[in-house]
Amino acid sequence: YLGSFSSVQVPIKINFTQQEDELVINATGQPSTPLENLGNGKFAFSQAGLMIQFNEQKTGFKLTVSGQNLEFTKDK
Repeated sequence: YLGSFSSVQVPIKINFTQQEDELVINATGQPSTPLENLGNGKFAFSQAGLMIQFNEQKTGFKLTVSGQNLEFTKDK
């Protein structure tokens, strides 16, 4: 899950890092935030209503926030 991801839908870069046993999201212009692991490649940040579902290959994910679904792919 670690690495940098981007989307053709929005001009935002999202980087995932690991701190201790938590996946941490770092989005352009936003503070770093640890995510709750829901299992099966699904992560959440409940306070912001943010849901992330990685694909099986971990080459991309769907970000759901405020009723919008945005597709991100891993940067090469």
